[in-house]
Amino acid sequence: RFACTASCRFLVPSNSRYFNDDEVKKIAEALSNFSIETINKRLKFRGLEEDSYNHLFEYTYNPLVRYYQDADEKGNAMFLDFG
Repeated sequence: RFACTASCRFLVPSNSRYFNDDEVKKIAEALSNFSIETINKRLKFRGLEEDSYNHLFEYTYNPLVRYYQDADEKGNAMFLDFG
């Protein structure tokens, strides 16, 4: 397991993001608190068709939540590259 100190954050490129294990836990908890109803309300407000909601939830949101939950359960940190 890689432990990043405050100084290693300076090595992360600007288009990337490092989350320590505590941050991953917080993200997993926050994502888990959203329901399909909450997401539907937000997307409906933005004018998306309702058929799109379930597809978005099943094929995008649920896998994202499971990814963060898995990382949290393993005590992993996370490095994301948006480049």
